[in-house]
Amino acid sequence: FKSSPFGTQSHGYESNNAFLLYAFGERLLIRTGRRDSYGSKHHKEWMWHTKSVNSITVNGEGQGRRTAAAQGEVTAFHTSDLIDFLEGEAGRAYEGRLERFTRRILFLKPDVIVIHDVVAASEASSFEWRLHAPTEMSVSDRRATVTNGKAACDVDFLWPENLSLSQTDQFDTPPRPRIKLVEYHLTATPDEAAGEQMFVTVIRPYKSESQSEVTIEANERTGKGYGIRLNTPQGKAWVLMQKDSGADMAWDGQ
Repeated sequence: FKSSPFGTQSHGYESNNAFLLYAFGERLLIRTGRRDSYGSKHHKEWMWHTKSVNSITVNGEGQGRRTAAAQGEVTAFHTSDLIDFLEGEAGRAYEGRLERFTRRILFLKPDVIVIHDVVAASEASSFEWRLHAPTEMSVSDRRATVTNGKAACDVDFLWPENLSLSQTDQFDTPPRPRIKLVEYHLTATPDEAAGEQMFVTVIRPYKSESQSEVTIEANERTGKGYGIRLNTPQGKAWVLMQKDSGADMAWDGQ
């Protein structure tokens, strides 16, 4: 995960609040593109653009490219034997397009990752949730599955409800013909524009020879937040999310 006060300059050009996922020695959720030469059209228009990584674009546009001004910040972090949690804020990286982009990631070790995103703009906008993989994703309804060698993961898009998923193996600006590269790009887009949007996503990695042992037993919007009840090999977990911290929140998980 990256959310950096150094911005998107130099070799740290990948966008803030983006993440990667490797499991069992395999690449599953990746940043994409290959530098065919410095400053080429593919390098500038794809690899420097937020659409090439696992982050969020607004009306198809991303964060400031290769600039120290496109800053992010890790605003919370906790690690333990059972749970990792972090929060990043990257709203100011979007050159005025966003008022906030808060991404929270909860890792219930070793089986499940919950991502909670809150984005807000000054006017109704399209927010595109981007995901990339080295192999073609199996997409059905509100789930994408990635399998690569010994590893796999299920990605469940729980919220918003009205979400359109599309996948392509094409780069908007492809590398030069000598670069033989095929990668897969999924875009999850709410059906209606909004000034503010929340995304709730659950990722379950597992060995490709088996299936995930985690089940999502219940999930629903509750007040201004969201609740999930998970059954994991380590026991049951209730995850409660809200836009801003500080308020009491309750959910019976039924």
